[in-house]
Amino acid sequence: GYLLANMAVYQTRAWFLREYGHITDNPAVGPLLAQHYWAPGNAVSHNQTLLDLTGEGFSGRYLADHCNRSVHDAWQDALKNLARLEERQQPPVQSLNAHIRVVHGETVLADNRRSDQQMFQDFSDWIKRQYN
Repeated sequence: GYLLANMAVYQTRAWFLREYGHITDNPAVGPLLAQHYWAPGNAVSHNQTLLDLTGEGFSGRYLADHCNRSVHDAWQDALKNLARLEERQQPPVQSLNAHIRVVHGETVLADNRRSDQQMFQDFSDWIKRQYN
């Protein structure tokens, strides 16, 4: 089960990247997953959900390709993804209308009591202090 689920994840991920170039902040992803994977639920096989979305049945190729990359290739892929992210127009940040706290152990690093922007800045400042 676990291996098949991972195979499906990497196969789905590869399809989205081929079709759309990115997954994060992509408004097409949620509706397509809902239509092809979540709505049918257990009424269809996992293989059928893959066929419905990607046009291809189960394949271990995508997981194997990911696992067999060299460190250099993985690093180059990460750099390309970061460069593509910089090129994309980012969607506006919208409030979730929720009280959000970012915690590390018992320490609250940031929260949005004053504003989401203040939370983002506080968390960013903490990251810089920790890792620079």
